[in-house]
Amino acid sequence: FPSHDKWLMATAAVILLGYASYSGWGWWSNKQAENASKLYDTLLVSAQKQDVASVLRAATDIQDQFSSTSYAGMAGLVAAQIANAAGDMANTEKQLRWTADKAKSDAHADLAKVRLISLLIDKGDFVAAEKIASESVSKSFKPLLIERRGDIQLAQQKNAEARKAYHIVTGK
Repeated sequence: FPSHDKWLMATAAVILLGYASYSGWGWWSNKQAENASKLYDTLLVSAQKQDVASVLRAATDIQDQFSSTSYAGMAGLVAAQIANAAGDMANTEKQLRWTADKAKSDAHADLAKVRLISLLIDKGDFVAAEKIASESVSKSFKPLLIERRGDIQLAQQKNAEARKAYHIVTGK
């Protein structure tokens, strides 16, 4: 019977260690989200003031320190919007690319892709726009991505191809 006691103690130790690890991970994740939330609030205040430099700094801090949270993707989208409104296309593109590539939320990444395609069309970079338009997105964003493919074709005056893409979206 003494050997059973050793197994019982070892099993209990493993269970306790697993629970402690799980609890520790939950605490750490919550702390990360809380800190990211505070920084995101700062970003939103700066966005309301149209303070591009502060918004970009806060977005970069969130992306560098809290990339595992959904706040990083949201920060990228807000920063891109504020940079775009200020005419800062380089930072708009930078934020959209980061969000498209690294956001934890598929919705944030997909929205960034759609917006990035529009920006690339405006720049006349149709090759890069096509490349992003050919990437996979979640089911709910597929019609919008197909529509952007039509926009790329239309911008290149390929009206027949654009019409095909638009017909796929509308079903007509």
